[in-house]
Amino acid sequence: MNHEFRLRVYYEDTDLAGIVYYANYLKFIERARTEFVRELGVDQARTKAVDKVVFAVRRVEADFIEPARFDDELTVTTTPLKVTGARILLRQSVSRGEALLFEAIVTLVSLTDAGKPARIPAKLRRSLALTSSSGQTGRFSWHFPVHSAKDAARMSPKQLGPSERAGPMEGDFSFFALFWRASFVVQIVMVILLIASFWAWSIIVTKLLAYRNARSESTVFDQAFWSGEPLDELYQEIGEVPEGASEKIFAAGMLEWRRSHKQDGALIAGAQARIDRSMDVAIAKEAEDLNKGLSFLATVGSTAPFVGLFGTVWGIMRSFIEIAAQESTNLAVVAPGIAEALLATGLGLLAAIPAVIFYNKLSADSDRIVAGYEAFADEFATILSRQLDS
Repeated sequence: MNHEFRLRVYYEDTDLAGIVYYANYLKFIERARTEFVRELGVDQARTKAVDKVVFAVRRVEADFIEPARFDDELTVTTTPLKVTGARILLRQSVSRGEALLFEAIVTLVSLTDAGKPARIPAKLRRSLALTSSSGQTGRFSWHFPVHSAKDAARMSPKQLGPSERAGPMEGDFSFFALFWRASFVVQIVMVILLIASFWAWSIIVTKLLAYRNARSESTVFDQAFWSGEPLDELYQEIGEVPEGASEKIFAAGMLEWRRSHKQDGALIAGAQARIDRSMDVAIAKEAEDLNKGLSFLATVGSTAPFVGLFGTVWGIMRSFIEIAAQESTNLAVVAPGIAEALLATGLGLLAAIPAVIFYNKLSADSDRIVAGYEAFADEFATILSRQLDS
């Protein structure tokens, strides 16, 4: 329903050129909103005292089309466009007869006396919804107590609730819009899951590259080891600081082999056991490096769905609170909250599924690589054993 408020331009409303000063149009539409609430039958003082709610102009998009002049009779038309839990969007225009002079889209938010976001009282919200959906022109419509412009100016997006700070993103269900509208708790859950997902993928990529390098290094060393080159010469080529895992295992066995010889060339008793233990220690260190980070993948895979579920439960709880506050089961009321809640579950699965898949794959790859190291150590120990027994 549209509301019409008529007024006359007085001399005090004009400037030196005899036309209405631009800021006075804001005063005109403010007067119209005041008459609005009176015809609705809402007691502004009682709304503030009982419901503890006032309203502030959050945004005005104004278009000055033609000037009004002294003694003109003007009509201010107010049309409600949209009503949400704590936000009202309306169009107000000023016309002279059939000529449109000024038009504005006004966004108002509900506040407590302290200037913090507050929900519109349920009774007033129902009246607004009925009025905005009637689509008829007449004298009966809606308004509300408007707080001072200073409160609106000092409000930042962080002070607004999820539905109020959405702004132009209302109706936008993209990831960023859903994240921005979500409650603080759900946002924390989403951030944790995103961090866990990025961390898991960094481990996955790092391990895939490391395992590929380990297999490549093992293949190159095996070719050199079985090429027939004397082991002492191969050990000299590797040097005291071997690079690859296979080289480290070989160097550990050769170092203990050399240490097991006396100055006269005789072997110290128990050389075979010491050589085996040296290579086992080297294999254990390499296995530890290969498996480092896999426990985090297992943790993400097992806990991320439940972390996301917590965010979902919290979001659905807020949706039910929204239903109770608005006293409406309309899907449009609860759909944003449910969408935000389900996004948390989706992020949990997004983090968990790759973590589980690659944990199983990387664990199997690690076991195969370590098994190759152990097989080489056994073969090398066999060669040294023949040397010891000869």
